[in-house]
Amino acid sequence: MKKLFVLLLAFAMVGMVFAEDAKPTVQFSGSVYGAAVGHMDEHQNMVLLWNRNYGWTYDDAFRSRINATFTDGNYGAKIRLQSSDLNLTESTQALVWMKFFDGLLKTKVGKLDDYSYSTWYNYFGNFDGKTGVLVQLAPVDGLSIGAFVPVYGIGNQKNTNKVVITDQTVQNTFKGPTAFAASYTIKDVANIVAGYQLGSVDFVKDRASFWFGADVKAIENLTARVEANLTALGDSTNQKTYIWERVGYKMDALYVQLDADQTLFAKSGAAFGFGVYPCVEYTMGDATFGGSFGYFAANNEGTLDSTTKPLSIYTKAVNGFSVNPYVTLALGAHELSIGGIYEDDDMGADGSSWVRAYAMYTINF
Repeated sequence: MKKLFVLLLAFAMVGMVFAEDAKPTVQFSGSVYGAAVGHMDEHQNMVLLWNRNYGWTYDDAFRSRINATFTDGNYGAKIRLQSSDLNLTESTQALVWMKFFDGLLKTKVGKLDDYSYSTWYNYFGNFDGKTGVLVQLAPVDGLSIGAFVPVYGIGNQKNTNKVVITDQTVQNTFKGPTAFAASYTIKDVANIVAGYQLGSVDFVKDRASFWFGADVKAIENLTARVEANLTALGDSTNQKTYIWERVGYKMDALYVQLDADQTLFAKSGAAFGFGVYPCVEYTMGDATFGGSFGYFAANNEGTLDSTTKPLSIYTKAVNGFSVNPYVTLALGAHELSIGGIYEDDDMGADGSSWVRAYAMYTINF
């Protein structure tokens, strides 16, 4: 991968030399994400955390980033250095990109940063941090067709990188999320994305999947989105369909929103999961006051926890709810959010509720 990356970078440099009226630009940016969180469980056990919550876990939750981008017409490069939870800094994005034929064809090579075919809330179909080659074709305005092929080492040959394409019929293959995707934008009407990721029969986590998203923009002040992710396709034990919807409406300083999600399992007897999450916000100057409520039932998550264990299927109903009041302050390019959460993950069960107070911040530079 290193040799390929250096070769493509050399091509980019040659292109810059011969480009007419070249005006190369170099930009630097960065951000810091963190929080102070007090968490108390039902038994009044208290813990103080100095990081923020991503996806209801605290792994790698304190983050600092520095980005550097180079652009010169149809060529460019980007690198992102990131430190998580004050660990050693690593490169989470490092790529070279090139455009051909007046933008008809674009390629990205390296550890990517791409969200061209991603949904907007759950980020299904993003290629951020994935190492490989992304080829994008834009045959008409608004339409983009892409193919991603991963590049990674095989076996103990750490310095050898090979391209591996896997599908559902190949046995004993290394996991490789080769994917094909498309996005279509109808100006002022809707954005649509969809994609299919090939899978390996040997890795439960990497079975074939399909994602879809639609973002409707036809009505002023109305937010209307739907996203779907179908995972472990063809697996009668582990196949899962997750669907998420959002409808919101803005009336001057007032914004009301309703999120909902559903989880369906292919396995017979599995509980149907669903949740509803209404939210209200009111903006006064730089401050936004908000509150959200959530109710969820049955198994609305489920995890593929290893390559050998099947998906944990809950056959009993599990009902829970959460309440989250907050205020968010817009401080120029920065943001501070202060709030609290009360959640009961299984109403009526001992030890299932907890309380959390937080102050989360984002600093951009």
